[in-house]
Amino acid sequence: MKEKSEFERCAAQLRALADPRRLRILVELLRSPHYVCTLAEELNQPTVLVSYHLGMLRQSGLVMATKQGRLVAYQLHPDVVIVDPTKSRTRINLGYYRLDLSTHADRRARR
Repeated sequence: MKEKSEFERCAAQLRALADPRRLRILVELLRSPHYVCTLAEELNQPTVLVSYHLGMLRQSGLVMATKQGRLVAYQLHPDVVIVDPTKSRTRINLGYYRLDLSTHADRRARR
């Protein structure tokens, strides 16, 4: 049986994923780490809005930040990314649930 804290963590991550803009950010981060400014440019969104959403994803444990000089690079947290090269799939591990984003990410990479 799963611990109560595992369900709470999963629920917090699902709440973080409930916004379509945050899902788009996750798809971009599946491809590679990004700085806020480059991510905002790719998504055609204001930097402050992307920064806010990255903060929400980071707070939920889905994204991690690495300071590189004056800039901060964002990437998916290694504990939540599951790569299955045999099936060409990438999944987000939420503990109790898994979210498959590979189909959309693969289409986006081919553009």
